[in-house]
Amino acid sequence: MIDWFARHPTAANLLMASIMILGLTALPGLQRETLPEIQNDKVEVRVVY
Repeated sequence: MIDWFARHPTAANLLMASIMILGLTALPGLQRETLPEIQNDKVEVRVVY
């Protein structure tokens, strides 16, 4: 396969472009959380003496 892409550089570029376009079209559908909401019901305090 590497030999074929070495002989056909345009095909390799088209494959790379199609992978990038597919990734960009999938980007809005990704679920991501920048600051997830965490409910804390316990508090721990440590004091060094």
